[in-house]
Amino acid sequence: MDYTVIVIIIIKRMKKIWLSLAVLAVLGLTGCQADFSRNYLAGCQIKGNINTEGEKVYHLPECFGYDQIGISQKQRERYFCTEAEALQAGFRKSNNCPSANSCQIKGNINGQGDKVYHLPQCLNYDNVTINLDNGDSWFCSEAEAFQAGFRKSNNCPDI
Repeated sequence: MDYTVIVIIIIKRMKKIWLSLAVLAVLGLTGCQADFSRNYLAGCQIKGNINTEGEKVYHLPECFGYDQIGISQKQRERYFCTEAEALQAGFRKSNNCPSANSCQIKGNINGQGDKVYHLPQCLNYDNVTINLDNGDSWFCSEAEAFQAGFRKSNNCPDI
């Protein structure tokens, strides 16, 4: 193989590396985008986005719908490494995240106004979103859900 070809290949690869480093350096000088790039590259997994109502909301990996949340640098959205960092930046925790006590039973008020609770083993559990502003709730036990007026989902297997 001709050494000229090898040198050209190496130069092309080096240009890509230098270009990537230059882009990161520029992002490092632009405020929020610097946080976006640095945190994304650092493996930070808390997503902070602006919802359709214009609210700043952060999402933990265990929040329902986390994988569907996109982050847009243009909207000043970003990744955070800690919840404290997200709160300090003015973001609130998503209503689709399990409560601090890790209760896993979802109490959802459906479109017909029915109060239905869903256990993790129910068929559509991952598709059910909890919106606390609409009266939905998290429960730690079936008895607690029942006492609040919720019935068990029809698609939950009996255990």
